[in-house]
Amino acid sequence: MKHEPIVHPKYPHEYKKLTFNEMRRLLQDIRQNPVRKPALVYFCGMELLQNHAGALGDEIWSIYEQVLIAALDVNQIADAEFCWVKLSDRFSKESQRVQRLKAMILEAEGNYDLAEEVYKDILEETNKCDIHSHKRRVAIAKARGNRADAIGKLEEFLKLYQTDEEAWHELACLHLDGCEYSKACYCYEELILHDPNNWMFMLKYAECLYSLGEKKHMLEARKYYAQSICLHDSVRNLRSYYGLWICCIMLATQYNMKDNAENKDLLKWVVSKLRGLYTTHCSEGQAAKPLLMLKMNQLSE
Repeated sequence: MKHEPIVHPKYPHEYKKLTFNEMRRLLQDIRQNPVRKPALVYFCGMELLQNHAGALGDEIWSIYEQVLIAALDVNQIADAEFCWVKLSDRFSKESQRVQRLKAMILEAEGNYDLAEEVYKDILEETNKCDIHSHKRRVAIAKARGNRADAIGKLEEFLKLYQTDEEAWHELACLHLDGCEYSKACYCYEELILHDPNNWMFMLKYAECLYSLGEKKHMLEARKYYAQSICLHDSVRNLRSYYGLWICCIMLATQYNMKDNAENKDLLKWVVSKLRGLYTTHCSEGQAAKPLLMLKMNQLSE
């Protein structure tokens, strides 16, 4: 039987309007798709577990786990403990998955040392390739404010899982926090190799290159800003337009490329595009628009 598409309530408290089947299908939909709505999951899940547990069948165990994680997100530690007890009674406290959930509760309580020990035991004694435990150790290092330790753990993880895009992106962000732009560039190069059609990776890489300075980096940044625009030519990618614009300005004024035909053409084109975007998406009464147009006219002459 084909169901109608699930419509997620706009606000968590609207879960009360949902029927039993709607709440059940909503939680299924959130489990199957990369959607993060912890408050909604918590309210719907607790309603099902408290008042409809007998009608859930074996699905109840997936819901206990789902609600446990959501409860941690909304700081309802007691309810997370309640879910964990149910899961540990059903699957044993020796279960790797149950142990990891317990460690997550310890993290939420601020017991980082105990949580770290649990993850370390899982990796050393049960499964050294457990992705989730590796990533939780990185999260603990970040929570402690230890950037160097987080970077070290991520690099260790990437030796095992070189194609994990999420890990490469996290490593890039950690390097950017320390203004290590060349190392961040390396991470974005890996990400572009994995997904060459991702306009956001192109944009981030271009921004890192621009931050490095020097003419050769500026030329590369200009190229990747332009590629990002080619992949996603819309107002949502305004940063790439501005990046291309400022690269052209810098090359013309700081690196003696004022008379370079390619740079002049690119500058003229991107100014035209920016004018068009502001004309289309800004109201006439906005004061920023004429000031911006005047500034661009002056710099592009």
